Amino acid sequence: GWIPFDPTGGGVGRPSVIPAGPPVPSAAPGASSSLPPDQPDPTRRLADLPAGTPQTPGASAPGDRTILIVLTVILALIVLAVAGLAWARGPRGEVSPEAAWQTLSKTASRFGFAPRPTQTVYEYAAALGELVPVAEDDLRTVADAKVETAYARVRLGGARLDAVRDATRHLRISLLRLAFRRPKRRRRR
Repeated sequence: GWIPFDPTGGGVGRPSVIPAGPPVPSAAPGASSSLPPDQPDPTRRLADLPAGTPQTPGASAPGDRTILIVLTVILALIVLAVAGLAWARGPRGEVSPEAAWQTLSKTASRFGFAPRPTQTVYEYAAALGELVPVAEDDLRTVADAKVETAYARVRLGGARLDAVRDATRHLRISLLRLAFRRPKRRRRR
């Protein structure tokens, strides 16, 4: 039941001549007969309408822009409130350098900037510092604490732990900037 068919013509297409038809006079320009007489002409610009002419539904009025501006301001206030709550909620009590480092890497990983398996702590902190220059000092504080406690077996106390906790709190907000960056795709070889 199949019929062989080549949609491209198989190279056998030949141009054909279309015979000329009888001449038809063109219509004189005039009013469009496609619109009913009680419907306004949609091609006419609103600026050309006389004052007091009702506008068509769907045309944007100055009130529409005001609503968009108000909604934008409300949305910005909500985002700032959520950021403030995240800042206030930050880590409580003692924060270990290991926990601070895990928080940092999990936050960056959620935005597509996870550490590579071959990266050292300092390399990863430097790479994030290039992406978010505002957070460089906090990244360095957490990286130093992580390396000192993990490799040198130093016990941090007092002011150093407070600095790590404050840096972790700052990084929770600073690393949100990674959401606006796109990670570069690595080529597979």
